[in-house]
Amino acid sequence: LIDIGKVVACHGLRGALKIQVASQYVDWLLEAKTLFLVNATGAPTRFKIQKIQANQGRTLLVFLKELPSRTMAEPWLHAVAQLPESARPTLKHDEFTVDSLLQLAVFLVSNPSRE
Repeated sequence: LIDIGKVVACHGLRGALKIQVASQYVDWLLEAKTLFLVNATGAPTRFKIQKIQANQGRTLLVFLKELPSRTMAEPWLHAVAQLPESARPTLKHDEFTVDSLLQLAVFLVSNPSRE
């Protein structure tokens, strides 16, 4: 699973979740069919997306089948939102994800042997 953001608010009576997205590119997220939420228990819970739409800035409004009301959505406030790895778009040869960059070795040009 890949982290895409965090639930920052509930929106409306139908239990929409407002998710602050970590990426500036949200278009590919609009095609998602499944969302996982991780709350304080630490275990991801799978949800079926009914509707997802871009909101202001880098936020999405997400309506989940299993959360039809605000009361049911509120316990998920501050949860981490995740998507399956398979939902990640194919990148061009010169594009990278943040997590792949974080795994790269770093060394000084003055010491190329990394000693």
